[in-house]
Amino acid sequence: MTKKIKIALLVLIILVLIGALLALVYKIRTDKQREITQNQINVTTSKAKSQFAMSVTEAQDASHMRMGLLGSSLTLVKQGEPYIESGAYCVDNRSGYVHKCEITGEVNTQKPGDYEVKYSFVVGSAKRSISRTVRVVEADKFEADTNGVPVLMYHYVAPDVDAVSLRSRWCVSTSQLDAHMKYLHDSGFYFPSFSELRAYIDGKISLPANSVIVTFDDGGISMFQEGLPILNKYQIPATQFMIGKYEALSKMCTYAGPYISFQSHSYNMHFPDTLASGASHHQIGNLSKEEIIADLKANTDIVGNNHAFAYPYGDYTADAQNALRETGVLCSFTTKRGKVYPGDDPTILKRIGVYNTTDFDTFVAGLN
Repeated sequence: MTKKIKIALLVLIILVLIGALLALVYKIRTDKQREITQNQINVTTSKAKSQFAMSVTEAQDASHMRMGLLGSSLTLVKQGEPYIESGAYCVDNRSGYVHKCEITGEVNTQKPGDYEVKYSFVVGSAKRSISRTVRVVEADKFEADTNGVPVLMYHYVAPDVDAVSLRSRWCVSTSQLDAHMKYLHDSGFYFPSFSELRAYIDGKISLPANSVIVTFDDGGISMFQEGLPILNKYQIPATQFMIGKYEALSKMCTYAGPYISFQSHSYNMHFPDTLASGASHHQIGNLSKEEIIADLKANTDIVGNNHAFAYPYGDYTADAQNALRETGVLCSFTTKRGKVYPGDDPTILKRIGVYNTTDFDTFVAGLN
């Protein structure tokens, strides 16, 4: 083999080795890039799946949280007067009242305009929020109430064809209630919260003209089944005074919604006690202040707050009034007919009873 051939073979071997080395380097780089790309795809897909699952989980978790605002969704404040926080409520349909709530938003009552207040409720990892608009109205344009605030008192609701239920004066027909709520809606009535009402009683704020509060006593199933759809139809916020002993928690979990909030009608004071003489005497009259306080606290644990209380049968005693003061109840209602005025005793407030014998003109007259 000549010298030239040997040199050519050597060069060829060197070129083959260089080519093989370059191919190996290329393969390593390509494999590495493919691995990186695949990892990025996996990470991105994993994140997307995680975010999607989280979104769905949060929506699913929050679906059992029923919220509403206390009072009107549009709160009206007279310029220069304090803003009274009415609050919101939330019921977990698995466990009851939700206490954990964060309130955000500021209201400058010196400056007319609209402000937003947001309420965020948390149950475990689930969170739901609801907001209200607070409108500060120029002082000289604010139309204030001068006639007192009517607090309407209903009990039960039945279809017009339910002649048996409607024998009781305490039971209004669905057509009656519909006509009443339609009137309140169409006439632009304002629905203050009990916090606002208490501030009004104490002379701290003015309430808008045409203010009214709608309440139902006892927590009867007919109100939820027949009355609640009407409240929802006209978007009328109302209060149901619940008797704790009679499945109050179960009813709250089942029927909670944006237009029905819950307050106390006692845990177990709503029944007559027959005396030895045969006369009927209502339970609250036989109880000490300490016993009444224990009852109030037991029901507060269920309804979740103590903004308002309705006396069973409208009966009250000095011990009952003192018990309500000591437990911090803002507004306590009897069944005596009348409106609420500044300076009233907040432990014995009056209401306007509405019965199936109340014709429409009488209903309207009670509001004026």
